[in-house]
Amino acid sequence: MNNYAIVKFKSKQYRVSVGDVIDVDRINADIGDFVKIEDVMFLYNDGQAEIGTPILPGKHVSGKVLNHYQSPKKISGKYKNKTRNRKRFGYRKSLTSIQIVEISDVNNKPKAKTTTKAKTTTKAKTTTKAKTKKTEN
Repeated sequence: MNNYAIVKFKSKQYRVSVGDVIDVDRINADIGDFVKIEDVMFLYNDGQAEIGTPILPGKHVSGKVLNHYQSPKKISGKYKNKTRNRKRFGYRKSLTSIQIVEISDVNNKPKAKTTTKAKTTTKAKTTTKAKTKKTEN
């Protein structure tokens, strides 16, 4: 299982691992800046889990701001009966994409390829007995 952390950022919780891209509410940071998230609530590292009460002291997650954008438009409307009164409106939320670069105290080494020796299987030679024909006299 991968190493991951559960962090709290701007009153929302996210499950992140190194390389993940998360979309959060817009923050005031330039594209390319690094963001440090210090509210780590849970940390899973090589089969060991650390649970915070409510956060883990001294742990952090670093991320890089990729871009700022707006979500697709969500359309809503109002309708009043019998008066021909209709109102339609849309809303686009401002978001920021953050790529997780580092989780503190987590081993993020890629797994080394293990070389396994190919097992040499020796097939036993099967001997077929020659069928002898019995001749009838």
